[in-house]
Amino acid sequence: MKRYDIIDHTADVGIKGYGRTPEELFVHMALGMFGLIADVTSIQPMASVPILVQADDLEGLLVAWLKELLYAAERDHLLFMNCRVHQLTPDKPTLCLSGEATGEAIDHDRHQVFREVKAVTYHELGIRREGDLWVARVIFDI
Repeated sequence: MKRYDIIDHTADVGIKGYGRTPEELFVHMALGMFGLIADVTSIQPMASVPILVQADDLEGLLVAWLKELLYAAERDHLLFMNCRVHQLTPDKPTLCLSGEATGEAIDHDRHQVFREVKAVTYHELGIRREGDLWVARVIFDI
């Protein structure tokens, strides 16, 4: 199973991600976003940042997750190469997700940075089941 595809979009870029569970889908969507930003193969697991987000629905939770990952990377001047979802709790009426991202400080001598992802958007946002897979689509403002 592939993790994600890159979607060309007028003036922006997106990803379509796949997972066997919502948790795996969220990890694959994050990996897709990290891959848009930099060559993740050159990033070492030197630092770990905890992530905790809440939302009213699964789509909102995905946007909150990706936004918080993007914010943590910018705030701490990090590039992430991996992440984990520890728990996705469907506490009604609010969904909660706890996880972490792993990476290292940006080193322009070692890391190839492709682009800046400015924002995670709600444009064309969607999560659905396709057979045994969860599939999501997100467009990023670059």
